[in-house]
Amino acid sequence: MTTSRSSTPPAGAAAGRLAASSYEGARELAGWYGRIRAGWDSVRVAHVDASGTGDTPQLGASMHLRAEVVLGPLSPSDVTVQACYGRVDATEELHDVTCVEMSHTGDGDEFTIFDGDVPLQRAGAFGYTVRVLPRHELLSSSAEPGLVVLAS
Repeated sequence: MTTSRSSTPPAGAAAGRLAASSYEGARELAGWYGRIRAGWDSVRVAHVDASGTGDTPQLGASMHLRAEVVLGPLSPSDVTVQACYGRVDATEELHDVTCVEMSHTGDGDEFTIFDGDVPLQRAGAFGYTVRVLPRHELLSSSAEPGLVVLAS
């Protein structure tokens, strides 16, 4: 089986986008970084609701998560909100973690609402959290800024 791969690695492609048009992308990203860093301390996951599993979760079903996220001066387009789930141990630490992006579905007075579905694909102890990461099309990775907020 043959798979196609770009000859430019993701970081190389990102560097090319930043350098294009006399470094216009780099200037845009630098301004975005400043705005994100200035507002990041305001970002928090205020509340998470889980529904759809009933009293006894069934393998193959899915659980619906709704997160209320305080973004402060940032907008929903500045972030990616993810539901992260996996096997949980006795100390409630997640293992074999999978993350799915949640969708921006509404705005409240003090928070922004994100919804997503988590498939229940494994038997045994299960856990989840919600995390918020910065998002910009010119980032080579959502981990690049080194910022993350987790539901507590």
